[in-house]
Amino acid sequence: QHLSVLGFDSTCRTLASEARVPFKQFATSESILLSQMRLAVKSTEKVYELLTPDPNDDWKESEDFLRDLRFTGDDDREDVNVYDEPENETTIEYTANRQIKAATLNQIVKKLTDANTFEGQTQFMKTFLLTYMSFTTPERLLQKLIQRYDVPQPPDITDIHRWEESVYPIRARVVNVIKRWVEGSSFDFSEKLRHVLRSFAQNKVEKLDARLAKTLRGAIDRSFQGKSVHRAQVAPEEPKIPRNICSPSLSWQDIDEEELARQLTIMDFDDFQAIRPVELLNLAWSKPRHRHRSVHVNNMTNRFNSLSLWCTERIMEEPRARERSRVMVKLIKLAKHLRNLNNFNLALAVLSGLNESSVNRLRLTRELIPAASTATFAALEELFSNDGSKKNYREALKSANPPCLPYLGYYLSDLTFIEDGNPDCIRGLINIHKRALVSETILNIQQYQHSAYNFHPIPQIQRFFIRELSSEDTKKIKDQLYRQSLEYEPRQ
Repeated sequence: QHLSVLGFDSTCRTLASEARVPFKQFATSESILLSQMRLAVKSTEKVYELLTPDPNDDWKESEDFLRDLRFTGDDDREDVNVYDEPENETTIEYTANRQIKAATLNQIVKKLTDANTFEGQTQFMKTFLLTYMSFTTPERLLQKLIQRYDVPQPPDITDIHRWEESVYPIRARVVNVIKRWVEGSSFDFSEKLRHVLRSFAQNKVEKLDARLAKTLRGAIDRSFQGKSVHRAQVAPEEPKIPRNICSPSLSWQDIDEEELARQLTIMDFDDFQAIRPVELLNLAWSKPRHRHRSVHVNNMTNRFNSLSLWCTERIMEEPRARERSRVMVKLIKLAKHLRNLNNFNLALAVLSGLNESSVNRLRLTRELIPAASTATFAALEELFSNDGSKKNYREALKSANPPCLPYLGYYLSDLTFIEDGNPDCIRGLINIHKRALVSETILNIQQYQHSAYNFHPIPQIQRFFIRELSSEDTKKIKDQLYRQSLEYEPRQ
């Protein structure tokens, strides 16, 4: 049956006709073998382990391989050409004010490229291009857009020129959507897909409209050459390098707090500015099967947790209260410098380490902290207070001049709330309202990705932190630290 779908069926019919021998034809056009394999991939996480025996292998390659076989990424609907699917209540649903609430992929593509503009069309396109990978793949989307470009010519057409003019707006909008897609998300295109896109521009668009082809090729050439993040043109400040920077005995205590903040910020922003929309879709960062899609989100999350734990460990490794208080003062200074750099993400990480239960209960140690440091600590706590839906933090973030690193965890919480509170589909149709909510959060993140920090990277300090910020058993370490805290200051 599988072979019949792949062409064996037609071959057998030809042979049967020539030999005049009856041939039993399978009624389905879908390979049962592929259908069952696709269901297996969708129903279990363990398939990925079977395909990837080494945990260090690239899971993305496995996913791309499965997607090429159409095991993943698409819905279960039979593939219908854009022009063969009617627009009715089974394929598209509107809100009371005629906004698109839910639709099939075909209807979405039609609306994106509609010759007649409608209210909110620009925002609709922006929402779609940011979130489409939550319900389809780049390959499928490009296929649908090319289908839409190939407007079927009526068989009884008499005036070809007039007909070409009538379909031009659709073709122009298709090119515009692809142009916007390429310019905003060039990383969505694999080498194979780039080849398909260039072939489309050269072999189809060029033959029908040289101007559209030139526009599309220009976008392709610019976008696939790579993008750069805006950096200040002024020379960066001189770094504060410790004298023993090359010594194997270099300690974090040897490094100025401001320089510590700068180097941590460089490392964190490198991941932050590289976050792509696909990393924020379908809670990919929290699912073992999809974590390979969220490399930079997970890097930032791991760095936040590791830095927080590292701060706690540096305090608790000092047996004397006076030394512990000095470490806390240095960490408070580090948090203050991070805040001054608008690195809210790691400022909160350091603050979390200072507020860990094993440290927070050390009353005698805290009493030794100078008043100025205590005031700074209190101001940081007030900044990140949960009062008024984090009003203080949100106002500080809003008034901050770029560059800026917001706390990523709040956005991930917002996305989790959206995902858990809204279904992916409404009566089998793609939930557009849900994607609009997700895209709003993604846009809030993207506004801070374009202006980079202007500091000298110091490899020795960055390598030091890469070694120090390990990802060990956090709970086990925290339990040990709490027992140690009880030894330092027993319960009264």
